[in-house]
Amino acid sequence: DSKVGGFVGLPTPGAAAAMASVSYLLPGTIEGPLGAGLVAAYMFLISFLMVSLVPFSSLKKLKLRRENQWAVVLLLAILVPFAWKYSRIVFFIGSTAYAMSGLSQSLWRLSRRGSPGVSPAEKVA
Repeated sequence: DSKVGGFVGLPTPGAAAAMASVSYLLPGTIEGPLGAGLVAAYMFLISFLMVSLVPFSSLKKLKLRRENQWAVVLLLAILVPFAWKYSRIVFFIGSTAYAMSGLSQSLWRLSRRGSPGVSPAEKVA
């Protein structure tokens, strides 16, 4: 864990989930050079994120506020049956979303620093 309550680089469980989700999504043999190339590129990206200096949030630090509880319950009520029926794609999307979250947050922060109209306090944060 880094000082800010997260990780530097994609944590191993997140990378393992991303790799396992590909095997679960595509249980048969991958046919053709395009399919093999896409899987290889995905594996390379996940591997790069593991050794990168990109910060990732810890799911332990996820805070559910009292005012958001009903929204979370509603979201879970919708998501659980969907995940049950379409588990392969939901697992792939979920693990890929976490794997890309650190990179997207870092790119968002970089774009905000260079934008006109950003206050000096935001630039420091």
